[in-house]
Amino acid sequence: MIEGQENGVINIGSLSYNISEAALAYASARYSRPGWATGTIQRPDAAFLFDIIRREHPRFVAELGVGAGVSTAFLSTLLSELLPGSQLYAFDNLERYYADHSRRLGDYLYEQFGTLPANLTLASGIASTEIRAWPGRPHRFDLVFLDACHLHPWPCKDLLSILDIVAPGAWIVLHDVWLPLLQRQSRQFGPLYLYQMWPGEKCAPSGNCANIGAIRLFADSSASAAALISCCKIPWYDQPPQSDWSASLQVLAGMSLDLHEPLLALLEKPAVAKQPVMRDHEIVIRGANRWSQFSPDLTTDRIILHANRRGEPDISLMIRGLDDKCCHGIVFPSISRCESASCALRVELATRPLGGMAETSRSLLLTDASIHFAVLPAPDGPFDAEVRVSIADGTENTKGAWVRFDCVHFV
Repeated sequence: MIEGQENGVINIGSLSYNISEAALAYASARYSRPGWATGTIQRPDAAFLFDIIRREHPRFVAELGVGAGVSTAFLSTLLSELLPGSQLYAFDNLERYYADHSRRLGDYLYEQFGTLPANLTLASGIASTEIRAWPGRPHRFDLVFLDACHLHPWPCKDLLSILDIVAPGAWIVLHDVWLPLLQRQSRQFGPLYLYQMWPGEKCAPSGNCANIGAIRLFADSSASAAALISCCKIPWYDQPPQSDWSASLQVLAGMSLDLHEPLLALLEKPAVAKQPVMRDHEIVIRGANRWSQFSPDLTTDRIILHANRRGEPDISLMIRGLDDKCCHGIVFPSISRCESASCALRVELATRPLGGMAETSRSLLLTDASIHFAVLPAPDGPFDAEVRVSIADGTENTKGAWVRFDCVHFV
């Protein structure tokens, strides 16, 4: 088990911070974006990059995923003005802009500067798996901005592929961390899972203004590798080609701990995520009250369960008739208590195989508005899943005693 992670439940709520006024002012003055560019960083994301680069003073920065070149242009300008002598290496496995093949990769760079800035090396057609062998790279990167494929487990794979050429303790900035919560139809869970599952130091701007966050690698690279492999155990959106893992396996082979075999075991038979159709399953609410909210499609709408008074039946939501053929596990990407609640709340999560007594369960104690993340593996065969909310202490005041689940991922 990774240090800081217990029973598949992680608390990340105290790790947010307020973007500095200097960062907001700089982004307002230097950030720009053409109308034709899609999927780019926004101004609050740029401000976050300012804060982390001003604090860390990286000499060599890697960007994985260039696209239109909006973030690349901002990073190049930021580094040249804040850290003269630093270098940005921008990699993308494509030669053209993914959203419009009539445009060059990083086309906005040429619109903005005319020619590539002196502190920027643009490496088109170079995948993350090829960076270690690419002759133009520096010995080590001090900071990485990861904004490539967002499908799980691609961000984990991309980072594993370059882990031994990134400085231990370096920060990895992840874009679109909250995308599946902002666009609930999105299946691009990779940055969210990596951020939420990371058992070490991490940070993200407070509020809903930015869609970005960062994790800090451990001083021991083998601990970082173990954390990435642990995240890969969440069922995958799709299976990357076996060849895409060759660089990761080479990195692991060079480490002191035996991490090669656990990844190989995952690659031999990965659990590929599936999406059950909610209308095929029965949803049962027990202890219903008028303050709770849910819709028949739990995958795209948030759930609010308000606790009942002590002595009354617990409020619970049960999904019946799931099966491991259509669902390998259940991910709760964002669980939070009402800020104004007057009591601590307990959340019980469980999967129960039909006809059997054994169950897999998780218990979370919510004492503040911190965000929690939980994963439940599916048992073999048909099973039911249940979410239960109750008051955890002796209080009788239930004002604001609700828990919000920002959608559920059946994977």
